[in-house]
Amino acid sequence: MRSPARDVMSDGDGQAAAGAAVIDVALTVWLAHRCRWAECVYVGLQVAALITSTHYMSIPRSMLLWFPLWLLGQEPRAGSVVPV
Repeated sequence: MRSPARDVMSDGDGQAAAGAAVIDVALTVWLAHRCRWAECVYVGLQVAALITSTHYMSIPRSMLLWFPLWLLGQEPRAGSVVPV
C-alpha cells in the first residue's frame, strides 16, 4: 500500500524537504545557542510541527516566513563599523 504523502511528493520534493528540515533544526539549535529565545520558540515550534506531521506540508515553503533565518546575514559582525 502506498503512502498518501508519497503520492503528493516526488523524489525531488522529498529531498528538498529533508534538506530544509536539516537547515531548520540547525537554525533552531543556533538560535538556542545564541540565547535568542523568542526566535527559537517561534521557529522551533514550527519545525517540530512540520517534522512530526503525518501529512505532507511544504517545509521549504514555510521557511519563507521565518524572519530569523533571513536576518542572520544582517547582523553586524565583530569589528565591523555600524553607521550612526
